[in-house]
Amino acid sequence: RQPLAIGDKKTDVVLHLAQSPTQNPEELFDVNVRSTLQLLEWAKRNGVKKFIYASAGNIYGFSTKRHRETAPFNPNNFYAASKMAAEALCWQYRHCFDINIMRLFAPYGENQQGFRLMPSLFNKIKNQEAVIINNALGNPRINPIYISDLLTVIKKVISKRGSFKINVAGKRDYSILEISEITGELLNKKPIYKMTRNKEIGDLMGDISLMQNILRFSPKISLVEGLTKFLQ
Repeated sequence: RQPLAIGDKKTDVVLHLAQSPTQNPEELFDVNVRSTLQLLEWAKRNGVKKFIYASAGNIYGFSTKRHRETAPFNPNNFYAASKMAAEALCWQYRHCFDINIMRLFAPYGENQQGFRLMPSLFNKIKNQEAVIINNALGNPRINPIYISDLLTVIKKVISKRGSFKINVAGKRDYSILEISEITGELLNKKPIYKMTRNKEIGDLMGDISLMQNILRFSPKISLVEGLTKFLQ
């Protein structure tokens, strides 16, 4: 594989958001792990002061409780495993510069496409395809964060000194059923549901107490407001 083509430039902060959307293990390793290592080495050579890595809440695996940053990892797919590996690499460079790891939980916003949860739900409801829920309660449950709140978090992380790992998520958790009902109401479409009993699927929620404490910030955008903006 070819190394990253990055020139030598004066840079204070690296914000690493790149990721692979595939579940192909080789591509995931190249994009999510190998390129992260190359970027870390570039940052070390060029005197970078801060390296911010966008990880994923998926590294924890499923649970009925909100995950704290100290919770054990239990990645359940190649994507989550690659994020966990990249995190481990990043943390080893904390003696070279500040390392800030943000574990994102279901971020969403305008123009979002692809494999993400919100655009997937939107397309299914719009096209009258079945939304999968895992029980009569409409689970799994998540606490998504809207893009403008995420951008505020990033700005605050950039200005905060020191190395840390934080969950980045919304204040309130919702079931897939609740999110689908709100989306259907905004689209004026009645969602179609298919209930399963898949024991391998569970809730994925992040405890944001540490984020609130370190950054002195709580998400502002409600799900209804965020989905309204998302669907415009």
